[in-house]
Amino acid sequence: MVPVAIQSLTSYGRAMRHVRAILVWLMGAAGILLVLPSLSAAGETGPAGVVSSTDIADPGPVDSDLAADESFHRGRLRHLAGDRAVLPRDRRQAYHEAIEAYRDATSIRPGFYRAHLSWMICLGQLLSITGDPAGKQELRRSIRERFQVAGQCPNVDGVLYWRYAGVLIESAAREELSREARLGILGEAKQVIEEGLEQAVYSGERARLGQDLGRCKFLIARETGDQAARARLLQSAIVQFENTPEVPETMVHTEAYAAWGMALFELGKLKHDRLILHQAVERLRRALENEPFHREINYTLGGCYAWLHQPDKALVYLEIAARSSPPGKFVSQARRDGDLVNLHQHPRFLELLAEHAASSPPAPASLR
Repeated sequence: MVPVAIQSLTSYGRAMRHVRAILVWLMGAAGILLVLPSLSAAGETGPAGVVSSTDIADPGPVDSDLAADESFHRGRLRHLAGDRAVLPRDRRQAYHEAIEAYRDATSIRPGFYRAHLSWMICLGQLLSITGDPAGKQELRRSIRERFQVAGQCPNVDGVLYWRYAGVLIESAAREELSREARLGILGEAKQVIEEGLEQAVYSGERARLGQDLGRCKFLIARETGDQAARARLLQSAIVQFENTPEVPETMVHTEAYAAWGMALFELGKLKHDRLILHQAVERLRRALENEPFHREINYTLGGCYAWLHQPDKALVYLEIAARSSPPGKFVSQARRDGDLVNLHQHPRFLELLAEHAASSPPAPASLR
């Protein structure tokens, strides 16, 4: 009877561990953390002196996997909390807690690809809210390290590549960097995207990588001084966007459509081609569908319409850009922008400058 009881208890313990693991996975997929009681009841360990811990056959691998999954889902919850937080300090704290949970998951299961990927994404979100240059540099180093580790895991997909490339492109586009540093980051992003296109299987991944490659080429073109070389690079970026399949509405990337429109605008100016300028307007208006108050897109649309000698339309978008700009930024930019030269004597443009000059903070006494 005792061997039969041991066998039954052993089977029961194994079954319950597998049921618990399945439930954790199912609830985790729904974004819910399942907290289940420990399975250290009599059904697993049995009464003292009847079934010892050595009598339960190989519980280790199942328990280890389960612990890794639980840490991962705990990290996902804190990660989501960071995404939803309003205050930067709350976001920062939640992201750090998420990273600790992802670190726990990967220490239990070193080849846990999804945990390494989520850790890298979380570091990228910390980078976006960090202002300190030294802190940014350290975060970029950590992100690169996590990308390299994740790339050695089984089941790597295209998401890893477009996520990492996206961090690099955002850094190159938004941060105050030297031209050499910016081109270095963009060169790395381009290489990562090209590797990702070789790895990606799904059409959505390939489309996102293709969009990012077009954006990367556009940003490299902007750093090129020679007009002929710049025109070639802009054309290459535009062809890349044109050859990238359309993505589902849920994956539309505002910044990619904006870069497409800006590349067309820059090429249209270089070639003095009104048809290309009209194409730029179409792409930029498409980009605004998701973010109608995007400052840079509205400002660029205003410049496009100014080049097309349509001042009323230009001023509609410039007014939105002015209202979306930090104090003083719109006035300082618009006054010296050659793209707006056709508006410099327009009464409404002068009023717009006066309105936003009045709302700007006064210059420090040392600069007056």
